[in-house]
Amino acid sequence: ADVQDVNAISWAIYPNPSTSGEVNISYDAQTEIDGIRVTNAMGQGVNFLRTTGGLVTIQLSESGVYFVSIMNEGSTISTKRIIKQ
Repeated sequence: ADVQDVNAISWAIYPNPSTSGEVNISYDAQTEIDGIRVTNAMGQGVNFLRTTGGLVTIQLSESGVYFVSIMNEGSTISTKRIIKQ
């Protein structure tokens, strides 16, 4: 994908911050992705989800800052930060 394609992805994480640890990730179901990667503030992988439906719910157990990345063809195409209070 060229840079224009990368910037065109539309997605959201909510609620942010999360108090319960339950977080919804929604994206355009037409977007081709391999999955969604969740890492903690130290860059350690917490979760990797394969999804195609446009909406996935994740559970964050420990308080802190996490990064949620949409992956395609082994590369990160977009990353957002989420806080679990």
